[in-house]
Amino acid sequence: MMKLGYEPSIVTLSSLVNGFCHGKRISDVVALVDQMVEMGYEPNTVTFTTLIHGLFLHNKASEAVALVDRMAEKGCQPNLVTYGVVVNGLCKRGDIDLALHLLKKMEGGKVDPGVVIYTTIIDSLCRYRHVNDALNLFNEMEKKGIRPDVVTYSSLVSCLCHYGRWNDASQLLRDMIERKVNPDVVTFSALIDAFVKEGKLTEAEKLYEEMIKRSIDPNIVTFNSLINGFCMHDRLNEAKQMFSLMVSKDCLPNIVTYNTLIKGFCKCKRVDDAMEVFREISQRV
Repeated sequence: MMKLGYEPSIVTLSSLVNGFCHGKRISDVVALVDQMVEMGYEPNTVTFTTLIHGLFLHNKASEAVALVDRMAEKGCQPNLVTYGVVVNGLCKRGDIDLALHLLKKMEGGKVDPGVVIYTTIIDSLCRYRHVNDALNLFNEMEKKGIRPDVVTYSSLVSCLCHYGRWNDASQLLRDMIERKVNPDVVTFSALIDAFVKEGKLTEAEKLYEEMIKRSIDPNIVTFNSLINGFCMHDRLNEAKQMFSLMVSKDCLPNIVTYNTLIKGFCKCKRVDDAMEVFREISQRV
């Protein structure tokens, strides 16, 4: 373009920055941004945000965070997308304290954190087993008038189930329904799996029926959990029926499904059925 005398626009240069970032060619990105400045272009928020994303892709978290401050110094204010990229990158690395610090910084500045920022941090707190901190942040976002979405609820429900806090998880599910935030397959599957592992198969079956009433298609986690529950309670025929149903729904069984069935059949001394499942593995998995 330049050899032909066409002056690239800021959009063209930002697109190049984006391409280099996704290609993890971070040195080319830095050189290009320097070249933009030499050409008289002022990198905008989109350019900086793209560069920050590239730095995270290249495991340069400290440089990415520092670039947020440099943006402000250059008179280019970070926006919600910028903070979203940084918070997401930090949470994936487990740097939750720094993510929380940025959240406070946003609240003290001109950018109001939305549900995505809060949910990203809550999900990270759940994954790193800080369930009470996650609940506190959930309560904080509600006090500030930020409405949690299905992803927020699903992260918390899954985490609470993992720690056997059934009452809290069930209460969150009731809150979702009351607020007309429709639970999705992730929410239901987390609860079903938890109830099965706790030996509460009846409750798990009721949740499964509720899923079907709401026209929510079960996924592999849902099916595997229920098959496991039936096998645990020696209800092998129902386990086989659930297996057939998942296949008819084009939800292909995996090795966990087969191992669960084989273990269930062997436990009940139905070795022929176990061998039949074993032979089927090579045909499907």
